[in-house]
Amino acid sequence: MANKKMKIGVVGLIRGEFVLKCAKYLPDRMEIAAVCEINEETIKNVKEKGLIPEGVPIFTDFDEFIKCEMDGVVLANYFTGHCELAIKAMRAGVPVLSE
Repeated sequence: MANKKMKIGVVGLIRGEFVLKCAKYLPDRMEIAAVCEINEETIKNVKEKGLIPEGVPIFTDFDEFIKCEMDGVVLANYFTGHCELAIKAMRAGVPVLSE
C-alpha cells in the first residue's frame, strides 16, 4: 500500500514548531494544512524562522481553523485547552493527536 501524504493542522506554534519542522524535512510524507495560534507575537516569530510554508492559512480562531481540509490536527497549545479543542475537532470529523 502506498503511503499517503498527510495534511496536518497545528494548534500552538511554540510547542508545535516540531510539527512544522517535521513537515519541512519530510515533504513527501506530510504537509501543513493550516496553523492556529492566539498570540500574534508567536506567529510573527515563527514566520520569521521560515517554518510556516508559503500560502498556509494562519488562524487565531480555532473554530475557523478546524474548517480547513486536513487529515489530522496536532494540539500543541496549553495542555489545559486540549480537551475542549479535541472535542471540537473530533466533532468536525478531524482525528486528533494531543501533544
